[in-house]
Amino acid sequence: MATDVSIPPALTELEWRNNISFPELGDYPCEIAIELVADGVLIREWEYGDDPVKTPTLIYVPCGARQALAALALDGQPFGFSFEEALVVRWAAEFCEANWVGGGAALRTVAAKIAALAHREE
Repeated sequence: MATDVSIPPALTELEWRNNISFPELGDYPCEIAIELVADGVLIREWEYGDDPVKTPTLIYVPCGARQALAALALDGQPFGFSFEEALVVRWAAEFCEANWVGGGAALRTVAAKIAALAHREE
């Protein structure tokens, strides 16, 4: 019997429109801010220390590297994807197409997107 899986959204509507800030990340003494910019992603990190002036370290991820960043961020997370899940969605697409049920093309697209972000162990 299948059970529903509840995974909260990664971002609120406000966070999608603005910067995302993480004031504390467990035992790691820093603050992280992530911002979508026109040509990539900008990550700012402020390390906490004795100096009262915090100077951020800037990490720029150009558009061409965003897929790799997404795949690494999703790997091993409960909200991430497995390659097996991509195969299940691809099977569902084939089933829809073989039985003249709509949605096969859309499912193939979803399967390809999942497969592109999933870690495929060889």
